[in-house]
Order: sequence, then structure tokens, then C-alpha cells
Amino acid sequence: MKTNLSQFMQLLTSGLSKKGVLNIYIPRWIIFLLDILLIMGSYLLIAILYRLVFHRISGEGFEMRLAFTLAVYGIIELSTRVYRGTIRYSGLAEMVRLFLFVGCSMGVTIFGTSLIGNYYPVFETQPMLLILHGALTFFLLFTLRICVKYSYYFLTTLTSRKKRVVVFGSDPNSLAMAQTLSIDTESTIKPVGMIDSEGTMHGKRISGMPVVKLPESSAKVMKFMEEVHAEKVIFTEERLKSTPSDVIDLFLHANIKMLVVGSTTDLNEHNKRQKSARMSVNEIRIEDLLNRAVIQTDNSVVAEKHHDRIILVSGAAGSIGSEIVNQVAGYKPQRLILLDQAESPLHDLELKIRSRFPELDLVVFIGDVRNKTRMEELFSTYRPQVVYHAAAYKHVPMMERYPAESIRVNVMGTKIMADLAVKYEARKFVMVSTDKAVNPTNVMGASKRIAEIYVQSLYLSLAHLTEAHRKRTRFITTRFGNVLGSNGSVVPLFKDQIAKGGPVTITHKDIIRYFMTIPEACKLVLEAGCMGKGGEIFVFDMGEPVKIYDLAKRMIHLAGLRPFLDINIIETGLRPGEKLYEELLNDEELTVPTHHEKIMVAKVREYDYPTVCAQIDSLISEACAGNGFEVVRKMKGLVPEFKSKNSVFESLDVVEK
Repeated sequence: MKTNLSQFMQLLTSGLSKKGVLNIYIPRWIIFLLDILLIMGSYLLIAILYRLVFHRISGEGFEMRLAFTLAVYGIIELSTRVYRGTIRYSGLAEMVRLFLFVGCSMGVTIFGTSLIGNYYPVFETQPMLLILHGALTFFLLFTLRICVKYSYYFLTTLTSRKKRVVVFGSDPNSLAMAQTLSIDTESTIKPVGMIDSEGTMHGKRISGMPVVKLPESSAKVMKFMEEVHAEKVIFTEERLKSTPSDVIDLFLHANIKMLVVGSTTDLNEHNKRQKSARMSVNEIRIEDLLNRAVIQTDNSVVAEKHHDRIILVSGAAGSIGSEIVNQVAGYKPQRLILLDQAESPLHDLELKIRSRFPELDLVVFIGDVRNKTRMEELFSTYRPQVVYHAAAYKHVPMMERYPAESIRVNVMGTKIMADLAVKYEARKFVMVSTDKAVNPTNVMGASKRIAEIYVQSLYLSLAHLTEAHRKRTRFITTRFGNVLGSNGSVVPLFKDQIAKGGPVTITHKDIIRYFMTIPEACKLVLEAGCMGKGGEIFVFDMGEPVKIYDLAKRMIHLAGLRPFLDINIIETGLRPGEKLYEELLNDEELTVPTHHEKIMVAKVREYDYPTVCAQIDSLISEACAGNGFEVVRKMKGLVPEFKSKNSVFESLDVVEK
């Protein structure tokens, strides 16, 4: 019988939902008429009870007194627009409005009947009757709204088949999230329990939900989830950032899906816009589990430095370059120039930027940074004031196989762009480098270190010229580690391997890397570019290093699978040029803090520009000739700390010894 009733209700509500009945708002004139009927009904009921109990009410003039009362209530309701509220979203604010409306109407009615009663005794009404009428009216009007609200909530709950979730945390922000989700009829989520990490609320009930302290094991987590029939755990963004990794692992190992909702600000904004907006709830991504504080930058300064400027971004179609473009476009530059040799990604980026910023003066320039003639055409035509140089080869094993190409792009391409920036008087040249340039063990890292040396020595050589010339171009280098989701990073690789059923491949179980999200990295690049005076190498605080092995296990868990049972993890051995850990500074370098806690300035060795120029010109000549071993030998001469690892070029280090 229960099953048949349940099926009937689901069919009924499903039909109502499909026909849009549940999305129809009650017209305001109907609400107004219902209110008047309730006001009249409560008056009649009170009058009857008052006569039966006290025998002190006269039937003479009753219609006049009723009409006057309805007129007062009706006029005040029209004036205060109480009837205009959306009943399904009624709450405390609506109750206060109703209370004020009824109180004001009751006061006017008492005063009016007393005043008129002085001249027409038949009109006089007992004040107690009017007070009781007001109290009953308030109760009936509020009851109407509550009934409609919860009837709507009941029907939408049946149609939406809400997913039952447990809220992590009993702090005020987590409570606000739970309450917001509970009353949000548009949400597909229903909070049914809370986990209190501090244990102070254990055993209590909050908003009807049981609260338990954080279970000690994944098995106990699963048991609690089964008791409340919940499918997932939901966090606020702030709570997730402050939750230790071992707690997250409890849920991951129990194969419990995790969700995250926006910041407290987002919750407040949602409450303000509840009638038309849906709260943003997303499944937790690997980026959310870095256990790093959100990086804050001074957007006002960055906006000022980019507003109404001509900005050039090389490597614009790449993962870093495209995000720099996306952020700079929002600061309303005078012109934004996108440079890349990859036509399809560049075309896709152009469509995206033009759709988001239709008023932006956008120039798309296909070209290769190795082609000096083409680059001179770019600089002479558009004369960029700020250059973000992100064009580079960065794949370590590939560059180990083709060292000459690494030099032609990463060194010669940077030299061409830097020289043209000076020639055409760009104000700033910001080079995007890598932590692999520190104590490099591979060709790619060494090539980026050589590019750093050239850019810095070029700026120092300008310092010996006139003050006016020195102010022309300020060269700044930014150095950071791996970015999640970038082209060639492990995250897209792991996602693809997991989607295919595995195995997930790692090069070594003990390998660690520093990680940062692409938007975070680019925010710091822009801010460092703004604060740079020239010649600095800025180093970013990348947070705590992450073991790639742990990253792989977490990604498998996030996919709802179990490592080594559903998806295997295998070691393939270190790739050519790869080392177990990356550094952000070499042994001879120190850092100096800046006003931004996440940005430091590296104190590095200074190089003589003429000497560097001669060495780099010789290196480029060998690269153009295609002699790989001779290229690497010269690289090691320029960068003595370059010691090859797991590479055919290790023999050059042995010879040098």
C-alpha cells in the first residue's frame, strides 16, 4: 500500500513538474484576496466567540464595523505591499512585516472606531475584540504563508529526488550553508547530518540534523553515512582549505564523494538573490586538495598598471599564456596582442576572448619567436609597452632528445624578443621561467636558466648607459613550479589514464613536486611584473611539495575508484633529465621578501653582458648546426651547476671531472 501511494505521489508531482505547475507563482491579487478573506473570517469568528462568552456585542451596525475593519486592513496592506512577497520564500523577515502590518492596522482600527463611536455610538467596538481579532489575523496570515511554503517544499522535494549529504563542520559558516541548502527549493541537495571535527557538538541536533564528532576511521565514516542514508559529504570552501589532508583521506578511502560550495560571501549573495539564483555546488577537484591558502593579490595596482597599455603576450595559446591573456583582458588594456605559432589553439582563444570582451582591441599575430624578421614586424607595427614572454618549449624528456631546438626556442627566441623590446622601447619585459632552472639536471631547465642569465645581464648592461635609456625597458623574471592542468602536467595525464581504466603511471614513488593552479600562478606573474624595478628574478611561494604518488592515489579516489584494486599504479622509472625534487633557488642564492608574502626576490650571481653574449651566440650557432652533444657541452660551460640526470649527456659530466 505504501509503495503504491509513493508511486502515485511521484507520478503526480512529476506530472506537475513537467507541466511547470510547480514553477508557477501565485498572482499577487489572489494573495491579497486570500488575506482579506482571512481577515474577515477571523473578525467573524472573534465576534461570535466574544458574543457567546461575554454577551456584550450588539448585532446593530455589525456590517458597518466589519466593513470599516476590512477597509483599514485592506488600505494598509495595499500601502505596505505585504501581499507582494513570494510566499514560497517566506521566513523571519516576512513574519516581521506581517507583524508590523497587523499591529498598525489594529491600532488604526481601535483609534478609528473609538473616534467615530463618539458621534455614532452604534459604531463603537470593544478594544479587546479588535486586539483578539488582530492576534488571530496575524496567526492566520502567517499560517497561510507557512503552509504554502512547506507544501511547495514538499512537492519539490518529491520531484527533485534530492541527494542526501552530510555537512562537514559545525562552525557558523557550515551551519549557514546547511540552513541555506535546506530552504533552497532549487537545490538538489538535502543536508541530513553534520560532522563536528572539534567534537564540542557531538550528540546534539542542529536544525533537526544529528551531529557526531569526526570518526577515527574510514569504516566508522561509512557507518555514519549509512545511518543517515547520505551519499556525499559537503564542505564550505573555507572549511575545505583548513581541513588536514589525513581527514580528507578518511573520506577518500571510504570512497565517499565530496562536494564544495562557494565562500561565505557567495552564501550571503545567494541568500540575497535566492528567488532567482542557484547556489554553486561542485564536486571537489584535485586542485581543491592542495592544502594551500588562497593567494590574494592587489588587483587595484595590477589593474592600474595594465589599464590603457599596449600588452603583448607571447605563447598566448599555451596554458600559462592564455590565462595571462584572460586576466589582462579584464583590466581594459589599450590593445592586447596575442602571439603564437599554433593556429588552432590561437583561433580558439581569440573566439573566447572576443566573446567575453567584445570592446577589447584584440590583435592576433601568428608568428614564431625564432623568426627575427617576423618578430621585428610585430614590434615595429604595434610597439608593445609591456611584454609577457611565455613562449617556450617545456617538456623535459622531449627537450632531452632535441637540445638544439630547446636552445633555438628558449634561448634564441628569448634573446630576439628581449633585444626587440629594448629597440622599440617597451617599458617592461616579464619572462616566465621555471623552478627547473635551479641546479638544472636537464636540457630544458638549463636552457631556461641561460635565458634568465641573458635577460638579467642585458638589463645590467643598460644600467651603464644614460638614465633616460635605462628607464626604457625593465627586465623581470618570474620563476615557479608546476601548474595543475597545464599542457604536459601529470593531472591531465592521470585523468586520461583513470578514464581508460588504468594503469596510472608514475616515474618514481618518491618523486615530489611543487604545484600551483594556473590562475594563481598568473596572478603572481602579473603582480611581480608590476612591482619589478628591473633585473629581479621573482620566486613564488609554492606551498608544501606534493608527492606524485599521493596525488595519483587521491585522483583515483576522487574518481570513485580504489587504488590497486580498481586502478593499478605502476612505476616506470625516472625519465631522461628528471630528478626526484625541484628547487626554487640554487645553493648560492638567497631570497629577499617583498610586500607580498608569496613573492620573494632571488639574489643571484651577476654576469658580464659581453661575455654572456659571446657564449650565447656561439651556443645558438651550434644549435642551428644541430650538433646536440656540442650544444649541451656549451650549455654546461654557461651553467656550471647543470649536471645531467638519467641522460645520455651524463658522459659530459664524467669527462669534465
